[in-house]
Amino acid sequence: MDEKKDMNLRLLRYLAGKANQTEKNEVMDWVKENPLHQYQFDQLKKYWEGRTKDPQLISHAFQKDKIWKQYQDSQGTATVKNKPKPIARPFYWVRVAAAILLLLAATIVYLQRENLFPPEEIENAYTYIAIEKYNPIGQKSQTQLPDGSKVWLNADSKITFPETFPDSVRIVHLEGEAFFDVLHDSLRPFKVIAENVQVKVLGTKFNVNAYKGQQEINIALLEGSINVSDEQNENAVLVQPDHGVSYSKQLQIFREFSREDHRAMFDKAISWKNGKLIFDSNNLEDFVTEISRWYGVSVEIKGVPQNDWNLVGTFENEYLTNVLDAISYNKEFKYELKEKKLTLIFN
Repeated sequence: MDEKKDMNLRLLRYLAGKANQTEKNEVMDWVKENPLHQYQFDQLKKYWEGRTKDPQLISHAFQKDKIWKQYQDSQGTATVKNKPKPIARPFYWVRVAAAILLLLAATIVYLQRENLFPPEEIENAYTYIAIEKYNPIGQKSQTQLPDGSKVWLNADSKITFPETFPDSVRIVHLEGEAFFDVLHDSLRPFKVIAENVQVKVLGTKFNVNAYKGQQEINIALLEGSINVSDEQNENAVLVQPDHGVSYSKQLQIFREFSREDHRAMFDKAISWKNGKLIFDSNNLEDFVTEISRWYGVSVEIKGVPQNDWNLVGTFENEYLTNVLDAISYNKEFKYELKEKKLTLIFN
C-alpha cells in the first residue's frame, strides 16, 4: 500500500473510531504539517459526522473531468500595476485539486460497506478544491475570493483558500503579507490564519504582515473591527479602526499601536498595494530585504557602511535605480545592477 492510500485508510479508521493510538498520532501529525491537511481533515470530519444534504457541502462528487478542466483553465488574473513595471511577469495561479477527492470516494465506499451511507446520497457527495496563490519576489497581485472579498497579495507571499467557502466560516491561510477588503457577512465570520495568529472579522479592511523569519506579526486595521488571538484563542485583542497590533513570536504576547503614534509603520502597512515603498528607520538588513522583495533582485554587500544605517524615506512607483540614486547620495555607497543581481559597494 502506498503512502497516500495508507494515510487515507488511517483517516477513515480515525473518523470511524477504530484507530489505535499510533494511527491517531500519525493522523494528527499529518494534519499539523500543512494548512491544507488541516482544512481537508476539518471538512471531511464535518462531512463524516453530519453527512448533511446541505447543497453547499454536498455536490459534484465525482466530476473529475470538470475538476481537471478547472485546473487547466486556472492560469492568470489581474496584477497590481506599477507605472515603471520593474518586473513584468504574469502572476502564478496554482489551483490544486486536493487529495480530498479520492479520500471522499474511499469514504463513500467505506460507509456503504458498513451500511452507514444510504446509496441515494452518493449523488450529493462533495469535492473540496483548494486554491493556492503564490507571488515570487518582485511581484504583487490582486485577486477575488469566492465570497467576493478582495485580497492584495504582496511579493514573496502565499495565500490558500477553498474554491467555495462553507456556510459556517470563511478561512484563508497566509504566509507573507496581504491586504484584505472583506465583504460583510454576519452569518459567516472571516478568519485569516498566519502561523499561530488568527484574525477574525465579519467585514472590514486590514493588512496582515506575517513573513517567515520576522520576529513579529503585524496587523493594521483601516475600517471595521477585528479580533486577533493566538492559536490557543488566548490573549484576544479587539482592534478598532486606525489601530493595529504586533505579535511577538518569541514572547508570544500582543502589543497594540495607533496610527497617530506609529504613522509611518501604519501607512507602510496599507500603502504598499498602491506602489508606495516606505522605509521606516530601516537598518541595512531590513533595507536589503525590502529591496529584494520589492524589485525581485538578489543583493550582495561589499564593504561596511562607515555610519549607522537608519533609513527613512518614501518612494512611489519608482524604478530601482532611482531609489538607489536617491539613497546612495546620503548613505555614501556605489552600486552595480546586472540583470537581477544588485551589488552595494561601501568604501
